[in-house]
Amino acid sequence: HTFAQSGTYNVCVTFIDVLDTASCQAQSCQSVTVGSNGIINNQPLQVSVNASPNPFGSKTIITVNNTQATDVSVEVFNTVGQKVATVTNEKLNGGIHFIEWNAFDFPAGVYFIQTKAGDLVKTIRVIKQ
Repeated sequence: HTFAQSGTYNVCVTFIDVLDTASCQAQSCQSVTVGSNGIINNQPLQVSVNASPNPFGSKTIITVNNTQATDVSVEVFNTVGQKVATVTNEKLNGGIHFIEWNAFDFPAGVYFIQTKAGDLVKTIRVIKQ
């Protein structure tokens, strides 16, 4: 979108189920500030993490949602705190990212997935069956 002049704008996106399988619609709005060189990112870094399925068999998909581009690492720890896997360690653009952890060679049990994004750290518990 092209903005006519510098200022703060409220930008909204409407999500519609085009196949109408769930008869759902959602809207997300965000305030953005536009300067002479484009959008000024003044939104603080936030991150959320989820894994699905959980419990899982041989693999699970880790969903990382970060509000801005940042270095992101996803590591897996066992119940005694030992790092057993590094799933990813890279710079990710802001948005939703789906990262697969193939745990085929790991024994069944409880694991902790630790995600670091900038200065933020999120840890979730997963169960491998």
